[in-house]
Amino acid sequence: LSRKNLWMVPTAGGLWTFAFWFFLLAGAVNYQNNLGFLMVFLMAAVGLVSIAISFRNMSDRTLQLPAAQWLFANKPGQLQIETDGPRPAGQFSLAYEEHHQTLERIQQGAMFLPWTPTARGYQTPPKIEVGSLFPFGWLHVRHRWQADPVLVFPEPIAGPRPKSIEGEQAHS
Repeated sequence: LSRKNLWMVPTAGGLWTFAFWFFLLAGAVNYQNNLGFLMVFLMAAVGLVSIAISFRNMSDRTLQLPAAQWLFANKPGQLQIETDGPRPAGQFSLAYEEHHQTLERIQQGAMFLPWTPTARGYQTPPKIEVGSLFPFGWLHVRHRWQADPVLVFPEPIAGPRPKSIEGEQAHS
């Protein structure tokens, strides 16, 4: 993940916070209140530091599927996604783009997302949205990631039932 493919958008709480700062600034300008100016600019400095920390949390991270990743067709399975970075990250989440539901939260290591492939062969998983609300929840840092194709084997066929031999169970 790099600066070219990370998006930062304010959350609903972030928009309310920015609106509060704007009205506090308007009140400080209207009443020429130096303490109001101090508070607005102090909170704006905290907001800028929050932007830098949010960006640093997700930048220079790598996401990849293991080389030996495989699943069965029409069987619920789990995609293993490994993440690593030059520094420990704050908590971030994974979700499929069409679900808009957080499926996994982690700081570093392996993550597992449920996926049921429908056909055999090399199948490309749906786009995955990686996001973080770290540190204050004012900004949502997002990235859409397309994983490499995964090898999907045909659905396993049930073997024949073992026959019993004069009351004893046969071993298959």
